[in-house]
Amino acid sequence: MNDLLVLVPGEAARRMKEGGQWGQITFRVSDPDNVGAVIAVSDGFNPVMPTPLHSANHFLSAGDARGQHRWYRAAPALHLLWWHARNTGREISLKAFKENVFGRWLNPSAVEDYVALTVSAEAPAEFPDINIPEMVAWYVIPAAARPVAIDVVSAEHGFPQLAGHWPVAHLEEKSVMLVGVGSIGGAGAHALASYGVGRIVLVDPDRLLSHNVVRHVSSVKHVGRLKVDAVKQELAEAWPATHVDTLPVDVIAAAHLIRPRLRDVGVVLCTADGVAARRVVSHLARRARD
Repeated sequence: MNDLLVLVPGEAARRMKEGGQWGQITFRVSDPDNVGAVIAVSDGFNPVMPTPLHSANHFLSAGDARGQHRWYRAAPALHLLWWHARNTGREISLKAFKENVFGRWLNPSAVEDYVALTVSAEAPAEFPDINIPEMVAWYVIPAAARPVAIDVVSAEHGFPQLAGHWPVAHLEEKSVMLVGVGSIGGAGAHALASYGVGRIVLVDPDRLLSHNVVRHVSSVKHVGRLKVDAVKQELAEAWPATHVDTLPVDVIAAAHLIRPRLRDVGVVLCTADGVAARRVVSHLARRARD
């Protein structure tokens, strides 16, 4: 069980931090992955309320739900014990664990074992020279408490988490037209979205065919779809903050449609095959502000 990972949605973490001394927890578990996610918590004897994962497509959004788990308010010293035990591959005695938690105690002998989350708002400040978190996880058995990995899942995903370290606001305002959504263009679209570009216009008339898959970022499930639609869906799933428009047209035959759209973008990236297409894009880009 030392490889167990406990996922805690941000809302669940907030309720525990703002709660009383203890509460009940319900997990959804994937035994093959040895991962459990908090899906409901209570404050003491109050009702156990759901705390769903942020992504409805998460692999733990469905599966076995298991109750009889606990969260406790804890002394800062317990989190120091967690940190030391995690870094030395050890466990602590059940006595030491029990002495450092508050609230209604759940004896592991009554349920064989359970996962416990402990909260100590004072721990980070108490030990400033060590990276000790405010919330930690334990696997509690009749003889001991074993520290396990924990990940508190932020409600903010993607670039909002980088604010202050990356020009998020600046890039959110930028628009890029990407002409040619083949193997290079598809990768380019993902790269632009991963950098935080706010809007991407995809231009390509072609469909994804089976022989394209070996080189393309899109998987076989998209075979038969327009490349622009396949990549748009993938970007929506991976980088939802990026807005994607599609133009399934040939840049040469539909130059008259492309030119007015160029006024709304700041950068044109051409990854289309063929010299003619590249020349047309270069010409249109030069004349875009005329």
